Amino acid sequence: MRWVKPTSWSPAASTTCKASPSKAGAALFQTGGIIDVFRTGRIPANVSLDCVDPLIAPKAKNLVWLRSPLDLAASGRSVKAAALTSLGFGHVGALIVYAHPGVFEEAVAKQRGTDAAAAWRERAEQRLAAGHDR
Repeated sequence: MRWVKPTSWSPAASTTCKASPSKAGAALFQTGGIIDVFRTGRIPANVSLDCVDPLIAPKAKNLVWLRSPLDLAASGRSVKAAALTSLGFGHVGALIVYAHPGVFEEAVAKQRGTDAAAAWRERAEQRLAAGHDR
């Protein structure tokens, strides 16, 4: 896994759910978006992110607030991780950090060898195919 240097940029994506105050429903909606970003390598824009909270701004100088979609896959790059927060009445109710399956596969290869990683990938692809066939 490659860490982002403080001088490097990190794109920030944001999705919101306007259906109800349900944190679980909003988190599920955001999870679907994150999975789509992992699958496509395309980070959606959110032009409503034009106002960064003054408390966050000094700590987020390396973040880029996208005004148009960013297609990392077109340049051969991928999204390695994503964070999901569930906001509720002025506080964070939950924080979930997702890692791209390729990050997990690389960790398996380093710790258990390439044969174990290949076996994991084969089982993962079988699960995906079974899910599509439902």
